[in-house]
Amino acid sequence: MSGADLDRLVTEEVLQNSFVSVIYCAKHALLILKWRRQIDFDERKEVFLWSLNFSIANKVKNWLIDDEEIFVITSQEQNWVVND
Repeated sequence: MSGADLDRLVTEEVLQNSFVSVIYCAKHALLILKWRRQIDFDERKEVFLWSLNFSIANKVKNWLIDDEEIFVITSQEQNWVVND
């Protein structure tokens, strides 16, 4: 994706709550997860499962996860993401 393509990126916010914003770009089969604050395991699991189902239904091939607001990822979260 070139810089010019990014300027024309058409997106739609498909999920938004107090801790995450999920943005979809159909043209690039891209889902962007932007955490709005530190999250816990249940919140991560909820959003990842929702995003997985959305991705399957909409043939999303790529995820971009913005962890700028995340300061701690617990071993429980790491194990779940890797193994489940």
